[in-house]
Amino acid sequence: MRLIQLVAVPFALLGVAACARYPLGMSESEFKALSAEQQLEARSKQAELDTAEERRRAEELAARRQERAAYMARLNAGGVFAGPMLGPWGGAVPYPVPVPVPSNPIASAYSRILIVGGVVNVPVGDGLVRTRRDWRPALPVPVVLAEGETALIEIERADRKPGSNTLRVARLSGTIVVGYDQEIYPLAGTYPFEISGVIRGAVISIAPG
Repeated sequence: MRLIQLVAVPFALLGVAACARYPLGMSESEFKALSAEQQLEARSKQAELDTAEERRRAEELAARRQERAAYMARLNAGGVFAGPMLGPWGGAVPYPVPVPVPSNPIASAYSRILIVGGVVNVPVGDGLVRTRRDWRPALPVPVVLAEGETALIEIERADRKPGSNTLRVARLSGTIVVGYDQEIYPLAGTYPFEISGVIRGAVISIAPG
């Protein structure tokens, strides 16, 4: 019940903020100067504009995802990128390692994902309240996903000190989708890996489960 209450408060605030917005860029005085019929017409036009903008953003996102998937598929053709070679320190060698790639990874019910190397953006500082953030070496993170499954994974600091960052990873429509910006990767291969504000300089390795 407490969780529901905590979630309900932000949505209530969002509802208040939404109600305070006047259509077509009008100020409060401009909107209230309209007749009831004109206000209804203005809100209707704003709704049409909002719907068109949402459609445009969805189409733009779909185009970016398709372009990214095609680009990654070209990189992956012929097994140019595949499972990472690990150094004695557990980090990924910063160059592609040519090894065979399965011919049909989509046929596998599961995908094994490994994120290695790089640095993670975490809270740092002394005391219980740490408001400053900085980049620290990251521990490797393994995860196994089925088609349609989404996981929130914690990327922890390699120095074992407190501090981690959360990353959303999903297997959707025969691709691996990472982060809320929805970076797209094929179901087999190893690629340079960077998610803004979370991790950079890492490698993501994907293989059938």
